[in-house]
Amino acid sequence: MTDNLLPCPFCGGEPLIIQSKHANKLWALHCKNCDAGPSASLGRDEAVETWNRRAPSPETMVIGSITNYEITLGDLRRARDVLAATKEGQP
Repeated sequence: MTDNLLPCPFCGGEPLIIQSKHANKLWALHCKNCDAGPSASLGRDEAVETWNRRAPSPETMVIGSITNYEITLGDLRRARDVLAATKEGQP
């Protein structure tokens, strides 16, 4: 089964899905990076569906706008990388 898990809505990190050792049918998800969660449900499919319904990924979440241009965290990170590369190329 392919879960198609969305990234963490808080940091963009990879989610981890686990099955409870004590309650056979209880599944939970949490972020490997920031430990957000858990999103626990009765059944793997329900746990995945619940996780994927959470807030959008930080990479695509609009965090500001300038004259009707939406700016995402991903946009800011790309701009930071371009500026850093430009600085490295200067004397």
